Order: sequence, then structure tokens, then C-alpha cells
Amino acid sequence: MSAPVDVTIPRITFSSPAANAVVTNEVLTVRGTASDNATVARVEWAVGAGEFQAANGTKSWSAQVPLEIGTNVVSVVAFDARTNVSVIATRTFIRLATSPLLLTHTGQGTIAPSLNGATLIVGRPYTVTATPAPRNLFAGWIGGVVTNATKLRFLMESNLMLQANFVTNPFIATKGTYRGLFEEAGHPSPASSGSMTLSVTERGSITATLRFGAKAVPFSGQFDLEGKATRLVRFPGTNLLIVTLCLDLTNGTDLVTGEIFGNSWTATLLAFRPPAFNQGHPSPNAGRYTLFVAGSTNDSGPMGHGVAAVSIGVNGSTTLSGTMADGSKIAQTAPISKDGQWPLYATLYGGQGSVLSWLSFTNDDSRSVTGRVHWIKPAAPGAALYPGGFTNTIPAYGSGYTANAMTNLLGSQSEFCMAITGLPPETRTHCLTLTARNTLGGTGLPALKLDLVTGLCTGNYSTPGSPRLFPVKFTFLLPSGVGCGYVLGTNVSASLVHLPSP
Repeated sequence: MSAPVDVTIPRITFSSPAANAVVTNEVLTVRGTASDNATVARVEWAVGAGEFQAANGTKSWSAQVPLEIGTNVVSVVAFDARTNVSVIATRTFIRLATSPLLLTHTGQGTIAPSLNGATLIVGRPYTVTATPAPRNLFAGWIGGVVTNATKLRFLMESNLMLQANFVTNPFIATKGTYRGLFEEAGHPSPASSGSMTLSVTERGSITATLRFGAKAVPFSGQFDLEGKATRLVRFPGTNLLIVTLCLDLTNGTDLVTGEIFGNSWTATLLAFRPPAFNQGHPSPNAGRYTLFVAGSTNDSGPMGHGVAAVSIGVNGSTTLSGTMADGSKIAQTAPISKDGQWPLYATLYGGQGSVLSWLSFTNDDSRSVTGRVHWIKPAAPGAALYPGGFTNTIPAYGSGYTANAMTNLLGSQSEFCMAITGLPPETRTHCLTLTARNTLGGTGLPALKLDLVTGLCTGNYSTPGSPRLFPVKFTFLLPSGVGCGYVLGTNVSASLVHLPSP
């Protein structure tokens, strides 16, 4: 009797990796088991439509399977000794493309996580963060992605290179508060000229205020690593202002320059950072000064000369207090630059007019003050003084002042002759004498009182045959003995000038 025929087919299964596993391996180790009622003779495998190849082992088998990028279908089959063949088993695996990342940096800083040289999956998103070292700033990413954001999210590509750049923080040496003026060239007005205060932080951020007449317009921003910034600033009465700024990061000038663009005007801007003057390192300009603003030579403005007293502390804080030739009070306190430049800006006439000037103080023996003053008064029909208004650019002159030098001048002259021009008759001369302590008196000017601390004189003037008194302001420039001021008439401001002794 012949032996029964073996018709039982083997069975075969996968054990690893799991079905639909996503891998990055170029060659994948695939394992499984096979069984039969007798003996499993061999196991074969194939990828896709490729030819079957012998696996390692039988009941427990394995194979080193090469994978293509994308979806791979692996098939396995078992044979027994009687040539019975199992049902073909299949399992799908997905291979993702990978590539090494070149991640570098320049300057002082770190990148986290540290992925330089890491093999990453192409098409997958990753995130790295650049952190500058102390006293450094992040200067941007270059390479496969260009951005200034410190936190970079990117999709991996083949052979991707990324570089983080760090630079020494330039704002540490330039941080602080800057003060200055902006002015429309040739046509300054309260609507196109004014003052600016700007603060710069250690990271280059900006907080600033523009002052136009009675308005204060704040804005903020950020300097880039070249020291440049552009801001759109909303301003009442116009659509937008465009402000461009440039902070000097390399030359040690402590300056911000720029421009302001309005709807129909352009103003040039200049601001400085005050030096850190103190008792141990005092301002070279510290002391007192007297100043006059010259009268106008045309019919549109006063012939009289405005007068002011200026005081500069050892810390560079500068205070001006005075009166323009039409009687308008001006006052301002602001720091002085290391080069002796001082930004004067005062609003007048309810914010409709202004006085604006860069005053230059010398720190040599002359201790002089000079400047060009833009004085703007709007038209005011019905006003007693200059109802048509005016826009004048006139010189200002000043000099150092001390009470001792003023006392010496008073003691060195027996008579002080004053010329008044602008009140009918056209010119009068009055000679005064020192009648009481720090008071000059005589015909027309019975009591011109000197404030010995500030160097400013105040009094009244009377015309011949009239009991009416007109206000007078006056000051001397020392040591020259030049003196100027004004007499405020009913509808004009007349010039008052001291005639030095020959």
C-alpha cells in the first residue's frame, strides 16, 4: 500500500516590521515565521514585481530587503519538501527620503536643537532656534531659508544648508535718549518743523515723540543692524507721515539723522545723545550766558531785539528763559551736546507759531553763542502788534555772563547811552547813569532795573510829552559791552541798543 500524498500547503506570516510601517532605511530587515505539517523547505521574498529570492531560515526567517523611496510591497512565500507552496503573503512598507542637514553659525551664539549633520526626513517640518550670546544680537538666517526670525520652522530638503549669523550688539554703545529738531528747508512752519525726543534701547528698539506746535505725536519702531528705521506715523490733519531715521553705529558721533515726509513737505531731522556730564566730568559750556535775538530789518516783523538768559549746569542741563521782541515769553530746558549744540524749540501764540534754532555754544575763551532763529507768528487780524503775522529768520548772539563781570562794567562807565529806533521820531538817544543799586536811570528810562544774577534788565520807557509807559527788556553781552533789547509800543516793537563808550 502506497503512502498517502501530502497535499497540505505551508503557512507563512510577517512578524516585523508592522504593516504600513514608515521607515527611512535603504535596506530593511523583514522577519517572519513559516509552518507546515511536515517540513518547511525554504522561504523566498520579492519586492514589487521583482524576482523572488531565498530568505534566511525557514520556520523563523528573515530577509534584507532593499526599498525604493515611496511605497514598497514585499511578498513572501514558503515551500515544503513535497513542493507544496503557501499562499503568498504581502506587507506594505513606506520609505521616506532623508538627507543630512548642514547647520552652522557665525559669531557668538547657539542653535537648538543641535541638528548639524543629522539625517532628517525630506519634506518633514523641523524647528530650530538661534540664541545670541550676551552682548550679541541675531543677524538672520541665510542658506536654504532667509529670514530674520530667531525661531526658524523649515521643511527639510535634500542637501539643505542653514546658517545663523550673530553679531556684536552695536546698540549697547548707542542706547540712550536723543534730542533734536526737524525743519523744512527754506519754509519752516509749525506744521512742518518742530522737535523730537527719541529713546533707543539696548536692543535697538525706538520710542519717540514729534512735537508740532501744540501737538505731540508718539511713535515706536526698531533700528535694523545698519542703524536704519522707517516708520509710517499717523498724524492729525494729514494721512500719514513717513519718518526715516539713521543711527550712527560706527563713528561715535552720538547722532541720529533722517527725514520726515508730509503730504507736501519734507523736513530734515538731526538729534544728538547728550554726554554723561557730571561733577567729575563737567560740561565745558557750564555757566551763565546772556543772549539777544536780532530785530527784523523788514516791515513784517519787530525791529526790537528779543532777550534771554541761559544757564548751563555741570551736567549739561541747559535752561533758557526770555522774551521775544513782541513780548512773547519763551522758555525751554534741554541737554547740550558734546559739541556745544543746543536745540531751541518753543511754541507761541497758542501753538500756532514757534521759535526754532540750533544754538552753538563755544567752550573757548570767547564763550560765544550764535544761531539762526526761525520765528513764526501767524496772521491775527485785529491784533495790536503785527496782525499780518511774519516768518523771519534772524541771527541770535550771546556771550558768557557773570555777576562780577557785570559789576565791573557798571563801575567802569559813568554813563550808558541808549539809542531807540522805531518809535517816532525815528531815533532817540538817552544817556543813563547808575542811580541806585543795579538800576540805570535817566530821561525816558527812569528805572532800568538789572537782575544781576541773570543779566537781564527790565523797565519802562516814556516818550516826551506823554505819560504812557512802554515795557522795556534789555541785556548786555560781556565782555564787549554790546547791549540790545526792545521797547514795546502800542503797535510796534522798537529797537533799544546800547552805544558803547568810545
